Amino acid sequence: LRDLPNVEVKYGDLGAMVAGTPLAALYDSDRDLGKYAEQNKANAIRLAAVFKHGGTYLDGDFVVVKDPSVLWEGAAFEVRQAHRFNNAAFKFRRNSSHVLALMEEFVAGYDGDAWGHQGPSLLSRVFSSPYKRGRACGLNPQASRVSCEGIPYDFRVWNTDTVYPFAYQNTSLFFARPEDAPGVTNETVMVHCWHKGTKRLEAHLCHSDQDALKATTIGALRSKHCPQSFAKILHDCAI
Repeated sequence: LRDLPNVEVKYGDLGAMVAGTPLAALYDSDRDLGKYAEQNKANAIRLAAVFKHGGTYLDGDFVVVKDPSVLWEGAAFEVRQAHRFNNAAFKFRRNSSHVLALMEEFVAGYDGDAWGHQGPSLLSRVFSSPYKRGRACGLNPQASRVSCEGIPYDFRVWNTDTVYPFAYQNTSLFFARPEDAPGVTNETVMVHCWHKGTKRLEAHLCHSDQDALKATTIGALRSKHCPQSFAKILHDCAI
């Protein structure tokens, strides 16, 4: 990635990142942070970074197909029917009170031994669950908005197709031909490629049959929207 002209890599210090936020109370202590401590550091850093600087956070396994500046502040349901958010992508303003509420719950409800408790399910606990530890928030699914007590502005619930056109349970569709894998729509801004579910087969095709990989949905997405990094991946596989 450092070889790409439009990529800047910065190394962050956890203590400096969380300083001045509710997260500092957790990471400045000697508390046992549990089985998923390292994973939860990543969950904490993304909240602190967006709180301090504002902007859009994305996991590293997204393909961006449109300028994400078109999105309002918010996040998407991974599973709309269950009103279940995911923290793989979200956008908030600097010093957002919504992010502050997330950090407060991150500390108050910390469970480092439950996978996803500090990550994907954190947004759902704060914004769409009837369980409330701190600030009261209300979800209006019909209006696709969340309103929180004491915060004078709402945030949008993005359409699931905006970010998660392919469900984690359907990662096999990434390896179908694009015409056989409906998912990406006119509403799609970025595609979560669920690296955990796609990495093995993608790596196998990269090493054994690159033409077959290029003909898949995931290959077509990478080729069109991430041409430099995809070319580098194919080159490295061929070595």
